[in-house]
Amino acid sequence: MIKATTLFFGLFLFVILFGSSYGTAQDDFQEGHIVTNSNDTLYGKTRDSDTKGFDLGRYEKIRFKEKSRKKRFASSDIQSYKIGDTQYNGFFSGSKKIFYRVGSEGYLNHYIMEIQKQGESLVQDIDFVQKGKSTRFIRASQGVFGIKKKRLAHLLNDCPGLSQKFLNREFRYVFQIVDFYNTCKIDL
Repeated sequence: MIKATTLFFGLFLFVILFGSSYGTAQDDFQEGHIVTNSNDTLYGKTRDSDTKGFDLGRYEKIRFKEKSRKKRFASSDIQSYKIGDTQYNGFFSGSKKIFYRVGSEGYLNHYIMEIQKQGESLVQDIDFVQKGKSTRFIRASQGVFGIKKKRLAHLLNDCPGLSQKFLNREFRYVFQIVDFYNTCKIDL
């Protein structure tokens, strides 16, 4: 009799724990905010409308939930949004708005385009840098081949010591270059 009760209690506990984790895993909303084109910031819970089958960092709809109200925003209606600790800023490429994940912003901005082909689960990150807000985006990485060193060395030649670090192969990731450059500009 004791074994049956223990088994029943163990099964009951398993169902409770598994059921609650399954329920929370289905809710993809996380704390965040949305900044509309009219510069209104709406705080609540956000999520990408469709994380499967997007291409070129473009989400058609961003979902927003505040208390009991849910709303979808078209990508053309918002400037930026934040999901958890991840910030996305929108930039126009022709007539389409593309959202880039913010790596860091400063004298040199680092943005990451997330690409996922239809039907694939792998999300590929492509690094871009922007020197100042008014300049164009420069692709900083070339996939499996690493950092575009010559292009970045030419772009960032106003930071003493950076070209030597390129020659010594001290940088493996774009964020390291961006952090060094932004520290260099603060020190000047």
